[in-house]
Amino acid sequence: MNWKDWGDKKLTRELTKEERLARQEIVDMLRRGEIRTSDDFYRAGHFFHHGSNFRDYALGLALFAVSRHLGELWGKNTYAVALDRFLLSIKQPQYFVTQFEKQRGKWIISRYRKGIIDKERAKYFVESLAKTKKQVKQMNRDESILMVNKGVI
Repeated sequence: MNWKDWGDKKLTRELTKEERLARQEIVDMLRRGEIRTSDDFYRAGHFFHHGSNFRDYALGLALFAVSRHLGELWGKNTYAVALDRFLLSIKQPQYFVTQFEKQRGKWIISRYRKGIIDKERAKYFVESLAKTKKQVKQMNRDESILMVNKGVI
């Protein structure tokens, strides 16, 4: 699945329902002590960082932090993504600049804290700010091409 698929409302409804059920099962597994390894925490974190509110994002952030602490290499990157989602959900600017949104039909980078240096971003396997800005431009170009091919534009 890529960013273009999020326009399919039926698909996103189905995924949202499945992920909600999975999040409840993961909470039950946490209560039973069945999530133990760095990989377990890493995989569990994905269901929460794709949640719909700050509580989901906070739990995803915690799960990724544990996975990172236990040695999961990509836990660093997912921690950065989860932190940005959590911060935005509580009306704070994101830190690592990993989140985008659509405004007036165009993709933009969601509000972010100025001053984060690329060296810090690199520690968490996050692209440089310049590359992130290029990615947003490419997303808008790709979407324009899609609309032309569909006969919308």
